[in-house]
Amino acid sequence: MATRFVNIDRETPMLLPPDMKDWVAKDDLVRFIVDAVETCDVRLARVNARGSGDRQYPPSMMLSLLIYCYGQGLFSSRAIERATYSHVSVRYLCANEHPDHDTIATFRRENASLLESCFVAVLQLARELKAFHRLGTVSVDGTKLGARASRRSNRRRNELEQELAELQTQIQELLQQAEAADREETRAPGEALAKELQDKEQRQALLREAKAQLQARQEACRRQRQEQARGEDPEDPSAPSCRVRGATSAEKTAQTMEEPPAKKDAQRCINLVEPESRLMRDAHGVYLQGYNAQLVVEAGAESRSQLIVGVHLSQDGNDRRALGETLAKVPEALRAEITHVVADTGYDNTDLIYAVEKKWAVTVLCPPQSATAPEPPTTYRLKKVQQRRRQSAQEMRERLEQPENQRLYARRAAASEPVFGVLKNVLGFRRFRLFGLAKAKIELLLLATAYNLRRLAQQAALAPS
Repeated sequence: MATRFVNIDRETPMLLPPDMKDWVAKDDLVRFIVDAVETCDVRLARVNARGSGDRQYPPSMMLSLLIYCYGQGLFSSRAIERATYSHVSVRYLCANEHPDHDTIATFRRENASLLESCFVAVLQLARELKAFHRLGTVSVDGTKLGARASRRSNRRRNELEQELAELQTQIQELLQQAEAADREETRAPGEALAKELQDKEQRQALLREAKAQLQARQEACRRQRQEQARGEDPEDPSAPSCRVRGATSAEKTAQTMEEPPAKKDAQRCINLVEPESRLMRDAHGVYLQGYNAQLVVEAGAESRSQLIVGVHLSQDGNDRRALGETLAKVPEALRAEITHVVADTGYDNTDLIYAVEKKWAVTVLCPPQSATAPEPPTTYRLKKVQQRRRQSAQEMRERLEQPENQRLYARRAAASEPVFGVLKNVLGFRRFRLFGLAKAKIELLLLATAYNLRRLAQQAALAPS
């Protein structure tokens, strides 16, 4: 019998138009996302209501395009544009249209309100799909994500002053050259000098603004250290109460251990390209230029949906002040259902935990930084705020010893850590593509929405029909 092959004919045109639904499988993620976005209210999208200019792409299509591509690990607007030509599922989503990268980037940058609304709509859809009934227990955790700017753009105060002095000298020389060119009436060199002088002056203004911001930041750090020394800083929940006055010189040396150089740089430098970003250390001890991304993840023992129900982006290098701000990002209707909040030791802040429990009537489970209660001092008497913090830390230890709370806290790592694993290792999102804190928040919200829809699609595929 002769060998037979399938006939591959790329020359004969199709006699009938193809049905685009045949391009993708029935269980493809793109179908689920298109249907889910249809439930979102896109009236918040920024569009050209006058109708002038070229025809606009529908907001629902642009929103679906961004969510699907983020769910597939495509974050660059140029990569998304290429996918509209090369990716079959994206071509189906766009109905064979091809928005350019500038249109994609502009839509992403200008529609923060639409993305917030869509994030809430996806959580409502999750409830309708019975991904969870009531939130109950949530896990709060954070991770460091790189900013768009590089560490090489950081400058210390002395470096800023040195560069400003050099620029001032260069500007004076250019002004002298410009005066000489005016006297000689040489038009072309004069125009070149004017352009160079303008660039130098713009750079000078940028450095002066950066220096002012750095001085303000250092002054805030100085006041914070003074408050810590007096025991008045809520970010430092146990520092004064755990330090021992009257200790030996060796103990004092250990208590005031020199900070690592990179940590000093984080407090003493500013990034010229993205001043809102910070130099901070990740979980592996590596310093990066970025932000502290906080997530609230559903951690119920029954549903185990692992959906992200709240996102917050912080500039702090640690999590001590992030608990209240992060929980505030959970939609109000869902926040009222929270009964327990589990967090790791990095959130240990007795004053803030007390305020959160009082404000939202929740129970926070967060191990104190000190596993055992410190010995009471014998050479001095603690202040009232120190006594209260020690008492609160001891109450937290006793709370975590209860079997029911131990069972709830055991869900913390299993709920939040896999989410970060998917975002950073599966999707490959380790740094933001947009400049500035406000725009980075938009991108984090978009990433969380894409993750939730991926998760819902997986659960829908595994659910018995």
